[in-house]
Parts: sequence; C-alpha cells; structure tokens
Amino acid sequence: MPFFLTHIESLRHVAHQLKIHPRTTPVAYHLALVGCILPDLEYAGLLKQVHGQCKEFYEYLLNAEPAYVPLAIGMLCHELYDQIIEPGYVAKKEQRAEEILSEYYPDLKVKHAAHLFVEHAIDISLLQQEPSLIQDLKRALKQMTDLRLERIVYHLCAFFQADKQALTKAMRTIRAFDVLRLQHPEGMSKFWFNCMLLLSEQHILHAHAPTLAQKIKAALRVGVRYSAHTFLHSKEHAKKALFMMHKGLQDHTKVRTRAKHLLGKRLCMVLKRQRTNATS
Repeated sequence: MPFFLTHIESLRHVAHQLKIHPRTTPVAYHLALVGCILPDLEYAGLLKQVHGQCKEFYEYLLNAEPAYVPLAIGMLCHELYDQIIEPGYVAKKEQRAEEILSEYYPDLKVKHAAHLFVEHAIDISLLQQEPSLIQDLKRALKQMTDLRLERIVYHLCAFFQADKQALTKAMRTIRAFDVLRLQHPEGMSKFWFNCMLLLSEQHILHAHAPTLAQKIKAALRVGVRYSAHTFLHSKEHAKKALFMMHKGLQDHTKVRTRAKHLLGKRLCMVLKRQRTNATS
C-alpha cells in the first residue's frame, strides 16, 4: 500500500536500537521490514483491526514462536509511527488532497482516498531522497521463503482471524511483485492508482465466498476504469496532481525527522514495559 517507503525509512532509523541489521541479523531485519508494511493490508480488508493490536500481536509471538517476533516489531513500528504523524500532519493535509482528487480523479470513489494520496505524495518525495529504500524492500521480499511466508500467514490468521486462502494469495502477490517498477515517480503513481481501483472493488473481491460472476464483473470494472483513465489522461496528469500536492508538503522532511526520533523513544518505552511485565 502507499506510504510503505516512509515506514521502511522509520524502521531503518530504529534498527540500531533494536539491534538488528541487514548484514549481521538479516533474517530478523527482513522480517521486521516485511512487518512494517503489513498493517495497511487492513485497508484492503485482508486483516481486521490491526492498528491498535500490534503490541498484543508482539506479546502473542513471544509465546507462540519467538523467532518471528521481529515481524511484530515491524508492525508495532508502523502503528506507533502512524500515531505520531497521522493526526498532527497527514490529517491536516487531507482537505487539500480532496480538492486535488476532485479535480484530477473525479470518478475515484474510495474511502480514505485523500488520506492515502497525502501519504503517496510523501512517499514519492522520499523515493527521490532515498532510492535505496526500494532495494531494502526488494531484498526483504526475496528472503521471504515459502516456509517463512507460511509461518507469517499462520500467525496472522491465528491472531487476527484472517482468511488463510485470501491472505496467502495476497502475500504471494506481494512477494512476487517487481518492486523495481517503483523506482520512478511514474511507476509509483501507477501503483497508487491501481491500489485505489482495487480498493474500490474490495467489497466484491474480498467478500465471503463471492460468486465467479461477481469476481469477473469486479475485475472487468477495474480493467475498464483503468483503461479509460490511461486513455484519457497522460503521465502529465498524475504529475500535475502530485505537483499540486507537493506544494502543500514542503515541511514533510522536518516532520518525518521529528517523527522518527519520537518513534524511537515510544518504541523503547513499549518494549521496556513489556520486558518489565514479563519478569514481574
């Protein structure tokens, strides 16, 4: 989902505090990185009520399978970072995002679209500042073996009561995705728009036991709308929309820097409190 680069950046910032590193502890680091992008599967209806339960999931994994605790730590980093940056920054930019979307994407009817567009614009700016974040994601997905994918799905289903078949399919799709397509703003914009179209049909695509006809109709609607959009609008269309959004995000680098430092402090407090409770 959009905003994944910002979460990878924040995880990279606190990695030394967590004593994990891609070279010295690659398995733990890559599990944490995958974990930091997983909570937004909630937007797609694949996981329910993830935001707000990541600390409990961390405690669950401590008992169920400690080797996978880094996954939950990555998810916890995502949740804490959201709590820091979303109410005080992203939310304040949503009104401007709604105005831009109504002008450039008037037929896009997706819940939280403005919120996600703000995050998407921040991610594209970050991509230009830190292109190596894409390589971090590529390496983490490459290290997700069939066994690790199976264990991740098992624990997510056990704790969040997710649908195993749908979640397994989603995780395999994420693992197989060529993230190098996102190295440029054009690729990121296509990715964001595709996500929005899929979210607009999620009530069908992720419904309990949807009929084959429903699936085909939903897929056709997504295809037709995407074809119509790409036919009517050039790459310049997306660039203009992003340019307008970026004008209102000139301070995001300072905000992200403060948020990363605050994340480190909050994460330290949460993990210290958990260790204290475990020994008492």
